[in-house]
Amino acid sequence: MLAVFLFLMTGLLAAIVIAMVAMMVIPPLGVVAVFFGTLALWGVAGFQTVPPINRALVIILGRRSSKELPEGPTWIIPGIMSLQIISTKKIIIYAGPTTVPTLTQEEVTVNVSMLTRPANGYISTYIEVDNVEESARQWILQQVAQSTASLDMDDVINKDVLRQQIWEDIRGQTDPELEQTTAGNWIIPNLALEILDIQVESIKQSPQAAEAADQKRKELRQREAEETQIQARVEQAQRLVDAARAAGEHLSFQEALQLAAVEGGNLQGIKVIGGGNSLTDAAALIAASKRGGE
Repeated sequence: MLAVFLFLMTGLLAAIVIAMVAMMVIPPLGVVAVFFGTLALWGVAGFQTVPPINRALVIILGRRSSKELPEGPTWIIPGIMSLQIISTKKIIIYAGPTTVPTLTQEEVTVNVSMLTRPANGYISTYIEVDNVEESARQWILQQVAQSTASLDMDDVINKDVLRQQIWEDIRGQTDPELEQTTAGNWIIPNLALEILDIQVESIKQSPQAAEAADQKRKELRQREAEETQIQARVEQAQRLVDAARAAGEHLSFQEALQLAAVEGGNLQGIKVIGGGNSLTDAAALIAASKRGGE
């Protein structure tokens, strides 16, 4: 309402002044033409265009207001209002390297990037933030440190796992200063930035930590192989016991376990009689050898 009032008053005042001057030098019909012509030119002068990928702040009598205008054509009161154009292009902010501890207190060096842009509705704040990119860099590094500290080394060295954890920590924050947009992105109001994406660029362990991790993985693989071999041997021994029982012979599990030397999942060290079930033949052979020993 104030803008409309100012528009009418200033336009009318300008037209009256020009008309009064014109009355002194030109006929009455000319005065009318000048009056409406001036009013029209003044109105046309108020049409402005906000360029694509930009927003505009309205300046009233030299003072910046909080009113934002989107890209496209608009109208302002000439002589009273002006526009300050602000680019809303996407910005990639690289952060790191930063060395942070994991859940197990092993250190890793991480580099991340964050895709952002000035947030709609916060343009007046955006232009007031000193070195917004550096502030955003420090903000994302804090998120990385928090997320890394909640994961063990095996998870941290996986880029996708760490990235997912960073996003989950951001979504799970109860900080009232973080706001979510209708598109699902997050806004950092005090920085006036909208977060579009976060990527983990690289993760490096210290040489000592990498060597320890390799050793740990080797030991784990060896333990898993041994457990697999033991399990296969137990299963073979049980099958020997069952085969001996089916043949009417007695074979203890301990005896069968000693005979079931397993390599690569195959029963080794027991002579197999051609034809028939190898385990049954082996059980019969074992039973025969026991009777012979008696």
